[in-house]
Amino acid sequence: MRDGIYKILFESHGRTGFNIVAASDGVIAGCGHTHFTTGTYKIDDNQFKARLHLTRHSKRDDLIEITDQDEIDIKMSGICSLGFGEFDARVVGRSDIDIIATFQWVCDL
Repeated sequence: MRDGIYKILFESHGRTGFNIVAASDGVIAGCGHTHFTTGTYKIDDNQFKARLHLTRHSKRDDLIEITDQDEIDIKMSGICSLGFGEFDARVVGRSDIDIIATFQWVCDL
């Protein structure tokens, strides 16, 4: 994975969500429809691990969220390439929610 702006697509049990984030030097920051996203990541060869923290900035009754929580911690791991990654993700404390997170590079910072 290279530094840049990424679209993250989250999919879980037929529900989807997305965020736009900046990733650079092990730090992730961005925003979606309902939550700010901050976090850290490490890459070893093509193995990716990250911890994200999402904080609600607005409530949208027109959206069905993967998890209706104000604060969400996510652990993810998987394989990445230069501008793409697909990862298994888990909401900390919610074993009932399994997520596939797909990162797609959009542009340079």
